[in-house]
Amino acid sequence: MTDRKKEIDAFNELKRRGRAQGEPNKTDISMGNYSRRLADIEDLEDLRSVADSVLGKKTQTKKSTPAPTPTATPAARAGNPQFWSDMLQIAEQFHREEQPLHQRQASLRSIAYDAGVSLNDRQVKWLDKQGERAAHNLKDGYDASESIRVPVTKWLWKEIFLLGCVNLLIAREKVGKTALIVYLLRCWLNRSGAMGLAMAQPPESPAILIAGTDQGLNDWSWYLDKAGLATKKQIDDDNAEFQLAPEIKKLWTQDAPIFLDEEGIANLGKWVAKHPGALLICDSLSCLTGPLGLKENDADFAEPLRALSREMEKYRVTTIVLHHSGKGNEGERGSTASRGSTAIPGAVSRIVQLAWVDDKNKTDNRIALTTEGRQAKPVGLVIEQVEACSWMLVGDLDDIAKEEGRKKAEENLTERQEFALAEVRDAWDQDQHEMEAGWLVERLPAEYTGKGKDRKARENLDQLHRKALVDKRCLGAGGAKRNLYRPFGADLSEAKLRLPVCPKDPPQSPESPNPSNDELVDKNSTPISPHQSSAEGAESAEGVSETQGVIAFAGVHRISGGAHRPGGDDPHWPPRV
Repeated sequence: MTDRKKEIDAFNELKRRGRAQGEPNKTDISMGNYSRRLADIEDLEDLRSVADSVLGKKTQTKKSTPAPTPTATPAARAGNPQFWSDMLQIAEQFHREEQPLHQRQASLRSIAYDAGVSLNDRQVKWLDKQGERAAHNLKDGYDASESIRVPVTKWLWKEIFLLGCVNLLIAREKVGKTALIVYLLRCWLNRSGAMGLAMAQPPESPAILIAGTDQGLNDWSWYLDKAGLATKKQIDDDNAEFQLAPEIKKLWTQDAPIFLDEEGIANLGKWVAKHPGALLICDSLSCLTGPLGLKENDADFAEPLRALSREMEKYRVTTIVLHHSGKGNEGERGSTASRGSTAIPGAVSRIVQLAWVDDKNKTDNRIALTTEGRQAKPVGLVIEQVEACSWMLVGDLDDIAKEEGRKKAEENLTERQEFALAEVRDAWDQDQHEMEAGWLVERLPAEYTGKGKDRKARENLDQLHRKALVDKRCLGAGGAKRNLYRPFGADLSEAKLRLPVCPKDPPQSPESPNPSNDELVDKNSTPISPHQSSAEGAESAEGVSETQGVIAFAGVHRISGGAHRPGGDDPHWPPRV
C-alpha cells in the first residue's frame, strides 16, 4: 500500500468516527499534512493518533508552542490589521521552529482558511518572507550614517571560485564535476596551485565538510582515495576498510544523508561554527532538496540555497554547490544553462560551468570551463582530466575556439583560395616576404587572367584575412597604398619588405662612371626648357630612378630672350652640379 493510499484511509477513518467530512484535501495530503479546512477537528493530535492506528507506526512529531489564534471577526478578517499581525507572528514562529518551507506555507494557508480568509500564493509567500525577516533579525538596509564593514574579495581558485561565498558548479552528468572538486580539495590542502592557477592558503587547521547525498559511500571512497583524502585497506575479497583524512570533518552520503531543510542547515551551522573558514561541498542541489517537496522550476526552489548562504557566510565558509545543467542548453551562459528556475543562479555569488568542447566527438576529452557572476570578469579556460582526480590546463578558451574556427575555415576553402594561401605561406617560409595582389598574379598566372586580375587576387587575399588565416597590414596612403599579407601569427618583426614592382623598366645607367659632356648631350634634340610645365617634366621622368636625371650643361645655349651662361644668377636654371 502506498503512502498516499494510507493517508486517504486515515482520513476516511476520521470521517467514519465523525471527526471529518467532505473529501481529503489533495494539496495538504500531497505535502504530508491532513486536511483541516474540511474537517471539524479540535485537536490535530487526534488526527495523528488515528493516522498511527491506520498506518501502523508511530508518527514522529516535533513539539512546538501553539501558534496564536487570529481574533478578527469572520466578516472583516482580511481587512483587519490585527489579522495580518497575528499571521505575521505565526509565520515568525514557524521559522523559529525551523519548519520546512512547504509545511510553513501549507500551515499558513490552512490557519487563514480556518479564520475565514482564503490566501492566494502571493500572500502566503509574502507572509513567509516577512516571518523569515523577523525570525532571523534581518537588517532593514543601510544608510550613509553607518560605517559598513565588508569582507575583502578573495579567491579560493584565482578568479574562478570565490572565497567565503556560495559558488554554483553546473555541468551535465559525467562531465567531471566531482573529480574536479576533489582535485581542488587536494591542491588546497597541499597549499599548491591548481593547473598553474593560484589557490588560497588554508588555515592552520583546515576543515572540509562534504554533503554528498548524491553518491553512495562506495563512489565517495573511490574519489577520495584517488585524491589522497582517504585510505582504503583491503580486508577480504568483498570488503575494504575506509578511513577519511583528518581534514575531512564530516561526510554525508546517499546511505547517510543530509538535506537542505531547516534541520539540515542548522546541523551544518553547528559544524561550521566549530571550523570557521571551512570548505563545504554540496553534491548535488536536486538531491539535497529532494525531500522538501519543491519543484525545480519554481522560484521557491532557490529558498534553501539562500538560507544556506546566510548560515555559511556567518563563518566565512566557502561553499561549492554542484548542480546539473538543463538538457539541450549546455552551450548557453551559466545563468541560463542551469536546470530549473533562473532563481537558482541568482541566489549564489559565482557560477562556474563545465561543458565538452566538442560533445559530438567522443574522443575529445577537453572541457570548457567558463565563469559568470559577481566581483570579476568572466573567465574561459580549456581543461582536461588526464588521470583520476588529476587535471591539466590546455589553454585559453577564446584562443582555442579561434584556432578551431581557422581549422574548419581552411577545410572549406575554394581551390583558388587554397592556392593563394599556399603562396602566402611559401613566400614567408622562403624569405619572410609578405604577399601583394600583383605578386600573387605573377606567381599564379593561370588563376588570375583577363581584366581585373589584380582585383580578383586582392579579393582572395582579403577573404583569407576575414577567415583569420592570414594577417594583413597597409603601407602608404592614397594611390601609393600597399596591402601586405603574411601567414596568421607570423612575427612581423621578421618581415623583409619587398620593393614594389615597377610598371616600366627603368632606363639603363651609363656604363662610364664619369661620362664626358659630349656623351650626355643628345645631338639630335634640343635642351630641356626651363619653362616646361611640371606635368610635362613628370611625364618625361617616368621610369627614371632617383640616382638618374642629373644633366650637365656645357657652353652657351641659346634660348628665347638671349644667351645665358651656366652658373649665372638666373633662377630658372638648376644649381650647378
